Amino acid sequence: MKWLILQVLLLIMLLGTCGAASATVRAWGQRIESLETYLDPGDCPMPCWNRLQPGNQSTDAFWFVIQQVQSEGGWMYSGQPSSRDGENIYEFRLLVQPSNQIRLGDVLMIYGAPEYVQVLNSASLGRTPDGRRRIIEVYLYWADGAVEIVATQPNNQYERRIETDMWVREVHMRDPEGEPLYSEGVQPWHGFANVGDYFNGD
Repeated sequence: MKWLILQVLLLIMLLGTCGAASATVRAWGQRIESLETYLDPGDCPMPCWNRLQPGNQSTDAFWFVIQQVQSEGGWMYSGQPSSRDGENIYEFRLLVQPSNQIRLGDVLMIYGAPEYVQVLNSASLGRTPDGRRRIIEVYLYWADGAVEIVATQPNNQYERRIETDMWVREVHMRDPEGEPLYSEGVQPWHGFANVGDYFNGD
């Protein structure tokens, strides 16, 4: 009888451990149905997107990579490079449309925890009497500010928390030799929290 009770207790403990591990993975946004993000830099030093590094490559290389990623299934990406001399790019911005294709948790699984974060109020078309509604935009930074991710709550809801299920709208990378992408008011990252802990706006 005691042996049976011990077996049952061990089974409960194992199930609990597996459940906790599963919940942890889900909390970071890694879901079985998630699409490929095409964000993993591999062995390419950040900032890097599919071996494209701002400051080192041409505008032609940017368009080649965009087309290649789209042909491999990354149809959600569009973008625009910026160049000071018309040839070499010093930064580029990637738009994710529709933005529900990539979640913030998916990005953190690849990039790790961000270094800095900034939370701002913005506005979007909506169903309010004046035709606009407030939304929260979260800007997260890696690589000393050379990588920026912009995320919002699903369906542009006005939720005052930074969460793993936020939608990624933009990916922005700049030559690390230049000025960082963040501006005054940026805060050090200290985890998922109420936006009031990071807030910089009215």
